[in-house]
Amino acid sequence: MENRLVLAVISVIAPALVWFMSLFVPGRSPAIMARECRNKCRVMTWVQRHRSYIDLFGSKAPALIVDEIYAADPFGGLWIFEGLGKDVFEAGLIRSPLMDGLLAARAPADPRGDPRFMLYAGMGIGIARKAIKKLDRGGDEQSLIRAVSGVLAQCDELAPSGYVGAAVESLGLASRFMRDADFCRRVQGVLAVSRPSALPFFWHGVGRAIYFHPLTFLPTGRTALPAVDLCRREAPNAEAESSMLAGVAWAATLVNMSCPEVGEWILRDWPTDQREKEPLVAGVLSAVAMRCATAPMDENVAIAIRHRSTDRAAVWQAFVQAPFVAARERLCPSLLRRGNLDEVFGASSRRVLAEAAGEDCWPLE
Repeated sequence: MENRLVLAVISVIAPALVWFMSLFVPGRSPAIMARECRNKCRVMTWVQRHRSYIDLFGSKAPALIVDEIYAADPFGGLWIFEGLGKDVFEAGLIRSPLMDGLLAARAPADPRGDPRFMLYAGMGIGIARKAIKKLDRGGDEQSLIRAVSGVLAQCDELAPSGYVGAAVESLGLASRFMRDADFCRRVQGVLAVSRPSALPFFWHGVGRAIYFHPLTFLPTGRTALPAVDLCRREAPNAEAESSMLAGVAWAATLVNMSCPEVGEWILRDWPTDQREKEPLVAGVLSAVAMRCATAPMDENVAIAIRHRSTDRAAVWQAFVQAPFVAARERLCPSLLRRGNLDEVFGASSRRVLAEAAGEDCWPLE
């Protein structure tokens, strides 16, 4: 959402509205639905704060800013860094002592975590938002081609190897939030010609946006995870659908990691068809690997692993505990050693993750 103040107001109202509407939807838990909505709102307001992070942190030293974010809230720090990266770009400070200091504040191997993945993801949001704002709705294809090419060029220029995917994925996030499914399909047409390798990242970002989209905030009678239904309707092909589903799983995992009861609720309608199961598991794996790389001290991964489901133990084991363990113990360390953790911003299958990190990164059957 564009307007910071409007988002802040909606974040207060939406959970109560969802709770009330859930009273009239058979089979829905108002308390759980409201909690998931509150989790989403909290993340959105971390990324798009009511005041710019530039104003909040003022003239503090970059290293101190990074330490304060981690110390204040390891869980929320992930999205605060994303919002900070966006605000730094939009303030025209991307080539400044502030951004240079933020990027240099912690080494990649620092055991306290590497904030650069989400700083670059936020920077990508800023780049994409600026380009999309300049486009007229329904404008000519040449303008769109120049805009998309410009976004990719800036991501390549500003993000080093191993982080580019984090920035490029944000093109999908911004495209679906700021425009519609038709616009996303037009962007796909450009990427299919100019850079096909960016398509998984783009559609992963679209899926992430759909999880947070207003269309999926309200409860429905069909599913506890309406974002999956919307992905099925909007995907132009099977490959895009897989990437979108992985993006949904990524977002749902990160947002609700601190609330196992919400995770159990979502799993009630988690697709078990193999075609959809694989990208969803890939999304969970990727989200946890990224969480472990950026905030290894956060206890929520361990809490989710220790949680014992009361009525869906086998499903919780297959979709949460096993992927969480595999991501923490095998996928994340392997990707960090290889310097390609940004692959998790576009991974949607066992094959892709195996190519990026090795065959043993997938949960044990």
